[in-house]
Amino acid sequence: MRTLPTGKNITVHFTEDELCLLEAFDQLRKSEYSTRSGWIKNKIFKALPSKVQDNMAIFS
Repeated sequence: MRTLPTGKNITVHFTEDELCLLEAFDQLRKSEYSTRSGWIKNKIFKALPSKVQDNMAIFS
């Protein structure tokens, strides 16, 4: 029996005129040896106030 997924997925859409941005993003995250989702989550976490970061560290 399979377990049900417990996470959430989001979609980030790049229009045709934004494909150069996507290519630049891929080059940047590859240079940092990161996945797309990992890079985005890391940037979101760093953008949070330190108090929120500290609270999240307690629960993880």
